[in-house]
Amino acid sequence: MYSELENRAAQLRMINSAIRATLHGKHFDVVSLLVDTEMRGAMKYRDKLAHWCWGHSDELPDSLLIREPSYQLASFAKSVKQQGQKQPTEVPLNHDTVFVIREPDLDGFIKRIGRLSDLLQLAMGTFWKANDDKERAEHLQQLSNAPEFRSALARLAESRRNDPTTQQPSQPPDQSDGS
Repeated sequence: MYSELENRAAQLRMINSAIRATLHGKHFDVVSLLVDTEMRGAMKYRDKLAHWCWGHSDELPDSLLIREPSYQLASFAKSVKQQGQKQPTEVPLNHDTVFVIREPDLDGFIKRIGRLSDLLQLAMGTFWKANDDKERAEHLQQLSNAPEFRSALARLAESRRNDPTTQQPSQPPDQSDGS
């Protein structure tokens, strides 16, 4: 079902629904933070690189310039309209809508994707059935101790202590057979 969705937001909602339905307590908190912060941020940056309009400038020869397609389309439409009215076709560029990407930016993104891959492997290890309970708990502890999550988990716990209306994450149903 996930692969049939072409909309990134719908894919993330599907992942979050699965997380809410299957994970509980600290497990839920950590994995949802992974998806909502690390994964979502990397996806947004990737989407900019993949789908925004690319350009270059002689003034920035070692840079990639990217711009949101809607800004590019608006400039193009204005240019076409001016041509039809036999007006000069130069359309001023709002430099606030152009992002400059340099090699260190791409290197940082590659590093970020590598770290995300490591975190996702840890997350998978927290519920992989081939792992025993001890291994799953160790993976969850490693993931919880990742610098990306420690402060966010502490803030989440603090907000729950300070706001009695905030629901605590639910606990898994008791699956014991009573013996």
